[in-house]
This record gives sequence, C-alpha cells and structure tokens, in this order.
Amino acid sequence: METHRILRPLAAVACLFLSAAAAQAQVPQEVRSRIVEAHDSAWYESQAEAWQRVVQTTGARDERAWRNYFEAARWAGRSAAFMDSLVARMGRSVPGSLTWHLCAYRNDPSPDSPHGAQIADRAAQSDLRGEDANVALSYLLARGELCGGASPCPTADSLLRRQWREGFYPEELLRFSYNQLQGMADGAIYFANGDTDVFCKLLLQRAAGVHRDKLVVCTSFLFFPAYREALFRALQIEPIPGRGRKPTAEDQAAYPGEVAAYVAEKTGRPVYISPWNRSYTRTIETKLYNEGLAFRYSPVPYDHIAAAKQAVESRYRLDYLLEPAYRLQTSWSGSAGVQANYAVLLGHLVRSYREAGDEGRAARLYERLRAAVERSSVGEEQKREYMDYLDRNR
Repeated sequence: METHRILRPLAAVACLFLSAAAAQAQVPQEVRSRIVEAHDSAWYESQAEAWQRVVQTTGARDERAWRNYFEAARWAGRSAAFMDSLVARMGRSVPGSLTWHLCAYRNDPSPDSPHGAQIADRAAQSDLRGEDANVALSYLLARGELCGGASPCPTADSLLRRQWREGFYPEELLRFSYNQLQGMADGAIYFANGDTDVFCKLLLQRAAGVHRDKLVVCTSFLFFPAYREALFRALQIEPIPGRGRKPTAEDQAAYPGEVAAYVAEKTGRPVYISPWNRSYTRTIETKLYNEGLAFRYSPVPYDHIAAAKQAVESRYRLDYLLEPAYRLQTSWSGSAGVQANYAVLLGHLVRSYREAGDEGRAARLYERLRAAVERSSVGEEQKREYMDYLDRNR
C-alpha cells in the first residue's frame, strides 16, 4: 500500500549538503519505513551505497544487511529492474529466510504471491512484530481475509493485538483514526488507503474492540480480483455488472469511485471516503461532502456543514488536544502532519459558527484546533502554514 500522506503538501525538505551525504555514506544506519522515519532521497541513496558495500564485503549471509540495503534502495527510488535483481541476489544469499520473503513480497505484492503465503504461515507460528507484521497484514488483507469487518481472522487478530499491546502506533495516529470512525454513521463503509489510514482502524476494531460495526475498505486493493470478490461477498451484493475483467492502470482514477458509488447504492449503507483517498475517487468528486474528518458520498446535496458540526459537538473527542503529555509519546516523522490536519479538515467550521452568531462554539473549536497544530510534531515552518490556514478561516 502507499504510505500515508497528510492532506496539504508541506514545504519541501532542504537537501543535505553533499559533504554531509558523503559522510553518511560511510556509516550504515538502520533504514525504517518512511512512515516511521522519513529522510530525503539523498540520505536513502547514501544508505543504499553503504549497505551495498557491507553485503559485498562481509555481509553476504547477513539478513540485516540485505534488509537495510533493500529498504534504502526502495525508498531511494531505484528502478524496478534494479529491485528485481536485488531481490534475486538476496534469494541466492539468504534463501528461504523470512527477510527474503518479506522483501520479495514488498517488491511485488500480490494475493497470489508465494512469498506472502510464507510470511502469513510464519506469522501464525511466530512473534512477527511492528513493520514486519504490517507486511503479513497487507497480504491477508489483499486476499480478502479482512473484508468481513468483525469476522475473525486469527492470524491478523493476533498480529494486531500484539501491536496494540506493544504500543507500535503513536497515540496521535490512533486518536485521529478513532475520531474519524467516531464521526461516521453506524454501519459505515470507509474507503481508505495507506498503511496508517487502514491498519490503525483495523487495530482499533480488532484489538481495542471499538467501532466494529464499520467496514474499512482498502481502495488500492480493489484492483486485486481476490480482494474485490471477497468484498462483494462480505457485503452480499453482486459484482459490478460488466466489470468482470481486471481493472487496468487507466482505471486508477475511475474504478474505485465507481465501486464506492455502487456499494452505497446496493447496500444502502453510508459510504465515506478518506481525505487522503481523493485521487482514487475523482469520478465521484462532485458527490463527496466534507462531514468533518471524512468525506461522505451522497448522490444528492444535503447540509453537510450541519452534519460536521454535529460530529464536532457530540461525537468527536477533541479535549485531549488541550491536555499535557502525561508521558513521553513516540512520533513518526512520516506521519507528523496527521494531528495538524484537524485544522485543515475542521477549520472552516470556526467561521461558520461565528457567522451563525455562536461565538462560544467558535472559540472552543478554534482553541482545540490551535492546540492540535501547536502540539503536533511537524516543524515550525509547517506549523506556521497550518496556523495561517486556520487563522484565515477564523
């Protein structure tokens, strides 16, 4: 799946000086998912070169070296041919290893992948954790094994409970995901995309036991026949007429929106679209209405501002934004803007309250949105961007 992105693009990160990149190239460092720890392309390129040297000199059998080499090359944007070659060389050096299966599956994810099957088998028998657990979850999701909402999936449920117990996800991501679910109507179907957008909600449902009435759909997986067929079965509706073929690359901006509209019509359930999912749903853009932290599909116009205000007043839990950090919280640099996006998605309601003469609610909401920005983990320049946006709508 694609990595999670914030709604508004932030200012570009300044490139490292060449001397700094050269110095970094001499010292191999752990390369984590870009969601967890983001760097610029120069850093990933330097790390790819550093780990390549380790593999070539002393690490031919070193799974850790191969894993970091793969991660750095992947995030540096090396070509598909290069990545295929890297995975093939890894398979010859550490054949049958979990590291090889994890990297091979991520290089070519598919519900039919033998590497994915190996990962799922090992996940059921071992203590797969953190980012590795997400690879197994991605495979299980692509196969349609999590399309049933609250239906049991022992391997996935075990992985998610472990992530929950060990505090894998930062609290700010889980709280934001909780409020998104909290604002949706009962029985909602939520079309999401990106690791944190999907997996945080699955964790809340399957490990924390909340909002289990809602169904999270991974939009990008709709292009896998196994996934969309499992989804239609779970919803107890027929596949889209005339859509028996596999959607093509040209369908990317059209097909998911077509599915969302079809699901809403056939199930009668409320359908929501993630704020970070809009590029997949351009064909229904004029039928999406901002209800706060998610966009609701509706073929007819309605007072979505009133619905968003109702969510703010009686459904969202925003007071935590004013509370101090009672303990040190971890934060992921690749998802640093999620909390600040409260200001983007709800900021327009401050002005709406004031125009309606409700100064009290306007002031309370502004105070919470301001705190969301000030206490987020984005840089000072980005905070100013968010605050400027909030103040323009004050």
